Amino acid sequence: AVVSTQSRSRYFFLCKNRRCIEFDKVCNLVDDCGDQSDEDECQNHMICEETLNETKKHYISIEQRCDGIYDCFDLSDECNSFCRPKEILSSVALKSFCWFMGFVAVALNTLVVVRGLCSL
Repeated sequence: AVVSTQSRSRYFFLCKNRRCIEFDKVCNLVDDCGDQSDEDECQNHMICEETLNETKKHYISIEQRCDGIYDCFDLSDECNSFCRPKEILSSVALKSFCWFMGFVAVALNTLVVVRGLCSL
């Protein structure tokens, strides 16, 4: 059976380098075209910043962004404008206690230094 050009365009993707691949290989995080044109305009992944200006780009799934696991060598999947800054201390009571302990430590260290200077 002969497949018309119009029906072929529904099943195949034409890469920038003129290579044809099946549509199910487009946006699958793999460079099936050889020139990455099958991944260029996809919304289901991000490119690690370290490879933005390189010929071979490192793609990761959009679900891997801001998941707490570093998938990019430059950490751009976790340290970017999409990820909310994570607080180490989220409890107000714990933050207050840490500030209080910091002030006490500074006060006591100042007292030790002043006593040391007075004994000279």
